[in-house]
Amino acid sequence: MTAVNPTAIGTSPRRIDGRLKLTGAARYTADYDRPGMLHAYGVYSTIAAGRLTGLDLDDARRVPGVVDILHHGNVPRLYRAPKQPISVATILTAAITDEHRLPFEDETIHYGVQMIALVVADTFEHAREAAYRVRASYEAATAVFDLEHGVENNGLKDAGAGHTRGDAAKAFDASPVRIDALYRTPVEAHSPMELHATLAWWENGHLYVHEATQGATGHRNTLAQIFGLLPEQVTVDCAFLGSGFGSKLFLWPHSVAASAAAQMTGRPVKLVVPRMAMFSTTGQRPETRQRLRLSAGTDGRLTSMRHESVNTTSFVDQYVETCGSMTQSAYGCANVTVTHHTTNVHRGAPTSMRAPGAAPGLFALESAIDELALACKMDPVQFRLLNISTRDESQDLPWSSNHLREAIETGAR
Repeated sequence: MTAVNPTAIGTSPRRIDGRLKLTGAARYTADYDRPGMLHAYGVYSTIAAGRLTGLDLDDARRVPGVVDILHHGNVPRLYRAPKQPISVATILTAAITDEHRLPFEDETIHYGVQMIALVVADTFEHAREAAYRVRASYEAATAVFDLEHGVENNGLKDAGAGHTRGDAAKAFDASPVRIDALYRTPVEAHSPMELHATLAWWENGHLYVHEATQGATGHRNTLAQIFGLLPEQVTVDCAFLGSGFGSKLFLWPHSVAASAAAQMTGRPVKLVVPRMAMFSTTGQRPETRQRLRLSAGTDGRLTSMRHESVNTTSFVDQYVETCGSMTQSAYGCANVTVTHHTTNVHRGAPTSMRAPGAAPGLFALESAIDELALACKMDPVQFRLLNISTRDESQDLPWSSNHLREAIETGAR
């Protein structure tokens, strides 16, 4: 184990990358070029649900400098990376795709602004102009556009990751003070300053990639599986990252598309995802609906907690926003039920966003705690201090560390 440098504690050391970032010398993925490099620009669906029935490429091919146009009919054979559970130990190394479906895998449209083709040309301007000239025809279907519409049309899917102890329903009915509240959170976008981007090229069967990624090793392992390579045959480099907030943890379709385009053309290909497309194709925090039923005795002590959440997920991937993950342990209570469900909507795949599950979940939980404290005619701070859990009751284990009391008291002061 490496010893901690005691002289670093409580100091403000200079960031080793600070000068490069402040002076503009830091090079991000989109800043790199390669000899003979081509530029790629995506063609995106204008419907949210249905099927792509045709692509008219003639006008696009007449744009000067167009080298190729990738679509369902001509992409090389690719392999889906097997789904793997995400854990703290493997989050940055496992082969994980945020959107499990491969780009151009079929003609199904799962969400609006889904990439349906990729134009590759000698300049960015030529690629973008040609992309705008691609004419797509569709067989549109009725889109499921939000959480309530999803529940109405597709119902609920048990998402697991729940918790039960005691009998929350019985304790609730027997308690003198009760609240039953519904909370909703909308879709939230990551919007990092640096756009998602890939620069890919092949040399002697080896795939090289500059990528805007929070996990270069995991990105390498995923590309290796998709292209049928050994991990040693892929190199992923990310010298600087202009933030990601979770949206750049795992691989998205644009990275696969750029790598496939480089393989098809035999030249380096740079693909920078437009800001508009990032709101659909590189993840978001999903919409949630959370019902909380809490009860307490006349002394203000919690007697029951029920936290039932539903979040939207795509038709391609199952993503669970574990909103109740904090409810099962933050406060001491003998009767607790936490459940998570999902419903499918025509949106791009959700993904991790800073404090996944906990951020929307704690908003709902702490709002409900405030309401219950008021129903008990107690100060909300004192109500919390009275009910803080002295051990992790969800696992019946002592805390390794817990500074919630200190945080609440400091915040109150």
